[in-house]
Amino acid sequence: MGFTDGDARRAMPAKQIADIIKTQDRHETAEELLSRFDPPASYAPGDDATDEAPGL
Repeated sequence: MGFTDGDARRAMPAKQIADIIKTQDRHETAEELLSRFDPPASYAPGDDATDEAPGL
């Protein structure tokens, strides 16, 4: 479809296709698809401005 890495639109069709695959009892395949095209968001300490206490 031409979506590049990091394109938020990439997750939508991946999720829709994974849902269809799950109806065929291919849960492992669906999870692999999601992990490749819709990986969970990662959290890196220090990226959040609320990490520091005010006044310190």
